[in-house]
Amino acid sequence: MIAAPALIESLSDTSSACGSAGHGSDLFGRWNLAQPAATARLAGGLDLRARVVIGRHDRRASMLDRAGRSMAGLNFTSMDYLGLSSHETIAAATVKAAQRLPLASGGTASMTGLSPQLLALERRVADSVGLADATVFASGWQALQAASATLLGPNDHAIIDMNAHPALKAGARLTGAEVHTFPHASLEGVERRLSRLRRAAPAAGLLVATSAFFPTTATIPDLIGLVELCAAYQATLMVDVAHDFGALGQRGLGVAELQGLVGRIDIVVGSFAKTFGSNGGFVASRSTPYQLALRLAGAGQSQSSALSPLQAAVILAAFDIVFSPEGTRRRARLMANALRLRNRLVVEGFHVRGQPGPLVSVMLQGGLFARAMTAEAARRGVLVNLLESPHVPRHAPRWRLQLMSEHTMADIDRLAEVAVTARALLGTGQAGVAPVFMPTGFAEI
Repeated sequence: MIAAPALIESLSDTSSACGSAGHGSDLFGRWNLAQPAATARLAGGLDLRARVVIGRHDRRASMLDRAGRSMAGLNFTSMDYLGLSSHETIAAATVKAAQRLPLASGGTASMTGLSPQLLALERRVADSVGLADATVFASGWQALQAASATLLGPNDHAIIDMNAHPALKAGARLTGAEVHTFPHASLEGVERRLSRLRRAAPAAGLLVATSAFFPTTATIPDLIGLVELCAAYQATLMVDVAHDFGALGQRGLGVAELQGLVGRIDIVVGSFAKTFGSNGGFVASRSTPYQLALRLAGAGQSQSSALSPLQAAVILAAFDIVFSPEGTRRRARLMANALRLRNRLVVEGFHVRGQPGPLVSVMLQGGLFARAMTAEAARRGVLVNLLESPHVPRHAPRWRLQLMSEHTMADIDRLAEVAVTARALLGTGQAGVAPVFMPTGFAEI
């Protein structure tokens, strides 16, 4: 979770705004510090956060910004990697399910919120990832938080990649466990901490948590090395597969498949929102008793409504496509798009991070330049997401280009062309260099 001072600083463009002296006792009043800069950004067409999507998340989309101004064009903002949220078969399955199933779960999973569809989905998840059992949650955040909160105790230690999802840290801290971070994707950093903690606390539980594909850096860590380290130090490995499960690998089993680790990771946590056309998340593990603890004791199962039978039925229909020859073809197109875009941008001199996958991370220097680049791309009919502080370091804004299997090669080339054109119009993008062109609005496409 991100504290209010960091959010205020990110909105106000001034580090002095988050000094404790400026907050005072008025919890609402402190947000006045951020309002002028946020309003100025929006008025200047430089704030494309919290957009409203009109219609479907297809390869082309129409949107409104926070001021109600319209924009439309090629859509590189959606995490619908295989294009299943608009798939005709899934739409038909949704209509059919809505005619015969309850639209809401009617309770928590720990009481009476379970349904045959939800139980079938849990079995499908467990079998797919090669683990003993799985528990489905209403959101990926719930699954991530519950996974660590249910596992750890006050005398344990969580060793978490510094770029991992904040919900993992939030869940660990709820238990009173000591939380340690390690340098991003660093095996050496993990081993140093495991060695020190195992010597200092021989009987403590040690959890190592990471992601299989990091959305802010497009990094794929060495999961084989982490499995070996955890075995050597009697630690438990938890991997977030939200962005790769279903989207990567010949069989669709993600980085675990690519590294030969299907069924060998202790705990796998994922989301259905990226590839399976619905909200929801899951925790799967090799321990059935742990899964029962998630069901009966975890806040996400006992204090929040279960995923509805309708949503479970939709996700099951998506599973049928994801793990079918059609799913294989869609993944191949997705990877071809990723490779083409990365190659085009690298050739043009952009700093592209990480490894090929459904997200392409492009570094942009200077907050004003990055915002102007994003606005100019929208003006030219290419819609992209900009990541800024506090989600990434203040000095390292970046485009998070989110690809779909339905994008064409012409779409990919158009994105690259617009990136080059916008950079040329705006200047070098070096820190401290003001852009020579400032967009003033958006064209209707």
